[in-house]
Amino acid sequence: LFGYEKGAYTGALKMTKGKIELADQGTLFLDEIGDMPLELQVKLLRILETKRFFRLGGEKEIAVDFRLISATNQPLVEMIKENKFREDLYYRLNVIPIHIPPLRERPDDIPAMIDYFSEKFCRENGITKPKFTSRLIAFLSHVHWEGNARELENTIKRLILSNQKVLDIEHLPPDILEASNSFLDQALASELNLEEVSRMYVKMVLEQKKGNKKEACKALDVNYRTLMKKLA
Repeated sequence: LFGYEKGAYTGALKMTKGKIELADQGTLFLDEIGDMPLELQVKLLRILETKRFFRLGGEKEIAVDFRLISATNQPLVEMIKENKFREDLYYRLNVIPIHIPPLRERPDDIPAMIDYFSEKFCRENGITKPKFTSRLIAFLSHVHWEGNARELENTIKRLILSNQKVLDIEHLPPDILEASNSFLDQALASELNLEEVSRMYVKMVLEQKKGNKKEACKALDVNYRTLMKKLA
């Protein structure tokens, strides 16, 4: 983050700017800020308050001005109570909070994410992009994805590395296939579009819960409004 001066440590052969200095007059994105050690949180807070910092091994204070965007999947308020995250830094960062629902509540986003992740991975590795069948896309759109976008991205990579020109449900890793065997059987036997498969899956869960919408919401891990939208 802070960069270092020449000779700051063994192997520091030249002055190197850190991420903070490189973001001057621009934007710095810090992912998973909840994982930041407390001692580093103190330094970050000081920079945000003074807009000045020192490179490692440096004696000259450097002025910076940047916009900071941070992200986390951890409950920072709870971490504050446990003394794992600084309260003053939290309020310094919490100017315009944006809550992004988990991927399981955004199935309509998944087809575009599949296209993005597959295009990116194939481009970076010089691989010809395979075709994803509509059944596979529909199935992937209704996996719960506890690991959210990262888990989806890793699954896409594993699918592509199976070296198939056309990817279908049977090419999925075993752990993903176990998401719902009965739904899988119906999806394999159907030629439904994404919306129809979505409705079919929700109805299946609702039947399992004997029509109890509250229990269905809990099983699907969605709110009541989302459940009714899928059933419409």
